[in-house]
Amino acid sequence: MDNYQINHPEIEIGASFKSINHINNLAEVVNELESAGIKYFHLDFFDGSMVKEKGLSADDAIKIRNLTKLPIEAHLMMYQPHEMGYYRDLGVNRVLIQHESYGDKEKMLLDAKNKGMGSGIALKPSAPHDDKEIIYPEISDQILVMATRCGSMGRVYDESA
Repeated sequence: MDNYQINHPEIEIGASFKSINHINNLAEVVNELESAGIKYFHLDFFDGSMVKEKGLSADDAIKIRNLTKLPIEAHLMMYQPHEMGYYRDLGVNRVLIQHESYGDKEKMLLDAKNKGMGSGIALKPSAPHDDKEIIYPEISDQILVMATRCGSMGRVYDESA
């Protein structure tokens, strides 16, 4: 028999927040999600340009951080993300930088790592997922391939997004 072994990465399920404005009892919701076994929280940050809708604020992120010890991942759907220390100070454990962001993404990913956070790239489904200059495999802890256009939710998978 061959010594071939297949690695199965652990499947982690997270809870995604695009907004918390409509949540009456955030503490109860966070507790229920933790009890259900989620492994992390995914928070969407928009800039009003890349995504026209309003996303989470710094205050929202701090509220969630104060309610959980689970890791928090920030998906930066913005053309010009803040310095990585900004997100670390909000209690973020990993940042995912949208591929369409301006600036030196490699530098941003390295800066996140230097600040003690994980880092990764978020891609539209139509982006070339095997291009090392896009996904930075030596630096990225995670690659997020989106299923819908930035900022849209509750929609069907859109390969052209």
